Amino acid sequence: MSVPLFDPQAQLFSLAAASGQMFAPDSPFRLFAEKIYPRLVAVRGELASCYCADNGRPAVEPVLVRGVSLLQFLENVPDRQALELLGYHAGWAFALNRALGQPGFDPTVLVRFRERLIEHKQAHRAFVAILEGLQEAGLVARQSKQRLDSMFVMGRLARMSTLECVRETLRLALLELETSASAFGKPAGWSVLRERYVESRFDYRSEEATLRAKLQQAGEDLLSLWQWGKALSDPTIARGPKTQLDGAYVSVERIAQMQAEGRQLIGPAQSAPKKDGRYSTEDFVISIAERRAKCPAGQENTQCSRLEEEKTGKVSYRFEWSTHCHKCPLREKCLGKDQKHRTLVVGAYHEVLQARRREQKTEAFAEEKKKRNAIEGTQSELVRGPGARRARYRGLAKVRLQNYFIGAACNVKRWIRRLQWEMNQARRTAVGVAILQESG
Repeated sequence: MSVPLFDPQAQLFSLAAASGQMFAPDSPFRLFAEKIYPRLVAVRGELASCYCADNGRPAVEPVLVRGVSLLQFLENVPDRQALELLGYHAGWAFALNRALGQPGFDPTVLVRFRERLIEHKQAHRAFVAILEGLQEAGLVARQSKQRLDSMFVMGRLARMSTLECVRETLRLALLELETSASAFGKPAGWSVLRERYVESRFDYRSEEATLRAKLQQAGEDLLSLWQWGKALSDPTIARGPKTQLDGAYVSVERIAQMQAEGRQLIGPAQSAPKKDGRYSTEDFVISIAERRAKCPAGQENTQCSRLEEEKTGKVSYRFEWSTHCHKCPLREKCLGKDQKHRTLVVGAYHEVLQARRREQKTEAFAEEKKKRNAIEGTQSELVRGPGARRARYRGLAKVRLQNYFIGAACNVKRWIRRLQWEMNQARRTAVGVAILQESG
């Protein structure tokens, strides 16, 4: 298909003629037409490489298709609904300089347009065009550093399907129990389960071993909930032992990985659990490399064993104190009722975990965490608005293109809101000046 003829000027029978009556100065569609549409026109020449120069029938105007794609992500609608809005929504027609009664095009044009962008490496251009507009407007500093969240928008789709299904099942079950369990009580470890599956989101770009471990963990939690529910319905079934859960917001494996890459991951790690006020792992000084540990009484371990799970390959270390515990003055604060000597099992990254636990208690960490909190609003906005957490298309290239459009749509929305705020401030200032002049 060839590049069609294009006239960037407003057409005689477009909605621009009636814009003053239909759209207020601070209307999002007017601001889109005045600020965003010219940016799309300015980079039209870059799309020429996606089409034949003068061979074949003219294609649908690429500026229009790109504008529809951008509005599509702003409204978070599928292809077919986007074309319906283009046909009957006056705001869309005005924003994209459409003539009244102008025929639309088939939704498959959007599909082929995305394929062209990927094939000719133009996936990022809409995002960059909006970003450059924000920079020229002085709203975004050039070459500024941005802090990113620990969660990635794009997941490993081939590996996450089963895990996502199980975790989503748990999330919905816990949400249901939150309202229906008042009559019979909630299961053991409720707060940790809720934090793990409702309040937090798992990074599906983790390593294969981590994904397998998380799937096994989710399966065990699901089985535990099923057994709990079955025991409620059948009182003759004995309740099993309570499962101890680890609900850290950021995993120690991810902290260690970021440190190895020279990057910093800001986020709290869950404190070590304390049983009946007894000493926890945080009260022990442990060196994995030296296989040595010192208890609160100052005694070193007598034995250290390296443990490795056959299925997941997860490595942990078991420290033991034997004769030291017999006459220790801190025995009651350290050992349980039936324990003869203290044992301690820690992960391979325990020292990293301990360092984060100490660090997160400082004022400096609290100040640094405020920067991390700032991205949470953006993360929530991307998920609740354009639907960043769910892939529309199959394949990483198409998902990457989706993320570029989502980022561009988010920037467009913020740009328009900024312009609306500036207009509102100008009106308030003008009203204030008028009042002062009348009173003076």
